[in-house]
Amino acid sequence: MKHLRKIQLMHHLFGKREDHKCGQCSNFREYRYENIYRKCKVYGCTSSEASDWAKSWQACGMFGESYGGVPVIKNRVNLYEKEAEAPIEGQQSLFCEDKQAAAALKERENDG
Repeated sequence: MKHLRKIQLMHHLFGKREDHKCGQCSNFREYRYENIYRKCKVYGCTSSEASDWAKSWQACGMFGESYGGVPVIKNRVNLYEKEAEAPIEGQQSLFCEDKQAAAALKERENDG
């Protein structure tokens, strides 16, 4: 999975609601301090710009639905890490798990 924008990830996970915008959703939150901060309760409400949300975005399949799960932002990194764990076919490892292989590599480096 390539890295998706926040709303693209929500659409990937929950589908799209073509007939609604995020700003109309019960999971959409506005916090007013010195500025206005908009967040999605399903994606996660953090004090970071990483969870800022837009009213005008196309709503996801969680539109108007109650959500008691782990915020998506907390699992976002895990979604990409799981995919990155799979080695590419033919890719060589930079790490030598085997002491004998490590010794042979070191010997070649010293000879060169």
